[in-house]
This record gives sequence, structure tokens and C-alpha cells, in this order.
Amino acid sequence: MRIPLFLLAASLAAQATVVRHDLGHANRFDIQSNGKTVSVYGAGGNSDFTLLTHHRRDLVFQAKVDAIAPLAERDFFEKTREYWTGMAKKRFHYYTQQSTKIFVEPVKVARWVKDGDGVEWEGLRFEVIDTPGFTRGAVSYFAVIDDKRC
Repeated sequence: MRIPLFLLAASLAAQATVVRHDLGHANRFDIQSNGKTVSVYGAGGNSDFTLLTHHRRDLVFQAKVDAIAPLAERDFFEKTREYWTGMAKKRFHYYTQQSTKIFVEPVKVARWVKDGDGVEWEGLRFEVIDTPGFTRGAVSYFAVIDDKRC
């Protein structure tokens, strides 16, 4: 289903199309501009790169393209073996744990972002804001597309 993107706040305005993919338990969005595609949550078949908002493996797919992910969750993407090796000893006393949906294998991330960073792509600027909640290090990406705050 193709819908105009009116969901992400930045300083640049550009024309783009958003394609929503209903995954059953979540939505994945592909943003298309100038014949290129950026995906949010997981890479589509023709994605140039993926904007990841958090680390949970039940919503994030192993991307075969470059991924951008929150710096605050870097260990959950890179140090997966350390997490799972230590889980057996600390699982009943891990009081700060928010998620057990940690990846089994490390995920390669091309760029780490944090609150205040910007991601430039095809005339769009995605502003990164910290939005902890679903996971403590989660971020959201905001842009102006077709004169709409998205």
C-alpha cells in the first residue's frame, strides 16, 4: 500500500513516497526518493540502507544493506555473544534488564547515531531524537517530506 509520508521534523523538504508493509506484529516503511529506497525497521528487497530505531530482534531484520542504529544500543548489536554467555549466571539477578530479545549473532552497523544527529539522504534530512521507552536506547527519525512533518 502506497501512502504519502507525513509521519517524520527537519529543516529540508523533499518529495518522496512511503510504502507501508504490515508485518503482523509491526510495520516496516520504505521511503522512496529519486529511484532509491531507505527502509525503517528492516531492509526491503531494494533498500539502499536501513534506519534502525532499536535493538530488539523481533522487530529488526538482519539487513544485507548498510544499517544506521542508535549508539546507546551498540553493545546489543555488537556484543551478542558476551550477553548470552553471561545470561545463564545473571538471569535471575539482572534487575536492569529491559529485553531478552537480543540478537544471537552480531549485526553489522555502518553508522551509529544519537540525539541531535542528522542523516542526509536524497534531499531529505532525518533528525535523530532519543525516544527511550520500547527500549532504553531507542531513537526516532524525523523529516519534512512533501511539506509535511513526518
